[in-house]
Amino acid sequence: AMGSSLGQSPPVARVLEGRLGSLLVSKARKALDCEEGAAGPGASMAVLARCLTIYGRVHRFKRGSLRLVAEAVLAGLHVHVLEDKTRSEAAKELVVESVLDLAQEPGFFPEIYVNLDCNLESVNVFERLVNAMCKNTFPVTGVLCGLHVRCFDGLAALLRHMAA
Repeated sequence: AMGSSLGQSPPVARVLEGRLGSLLVSKARKALDCEEGAAGPGASMAVLARCLTIYGRVHRFKRGSLRLVAEAVLAGLHVHVLEDKTRSEAAKELVVESVLDLAQEPGFFPEIYVNLDCNLESVNVFERLVNAMCKNTFPVTGVLCGLHVRCFDGLAALLRHMAA
């Protein structure tokens, strides 16, 4: 109730539609790039988790009306982290958990496909996200870990959404 009415405020809507996506991506990437810095990996994971949480909440309240924010965060953060071989397993697992959280919303995956991949002005976020999750589902070293299982869970959720 409060969140949905807050999103109707013109100044708040301008902030959400304007720079929110790029700010979240910038903060999270900067924290991840400084992972080895003085603050340590725990601090960077906390910043990444906070950025993913903020996006998740905004997505729930303004779903469907923030295509540019969705594109910025999903492509610039979720897909970027999953595709980057230098990112830690912990960072990738946080991102996959965020996708699974978003997938709790009915129609999340079809919405991403229709609003982003089918839009000629957008990048193929759905395709890249699915490809990245597929690549992270299978262990390279032969040792199965939490990331592999969570990526498989994400792909199973995707199939359930697309079949519905």
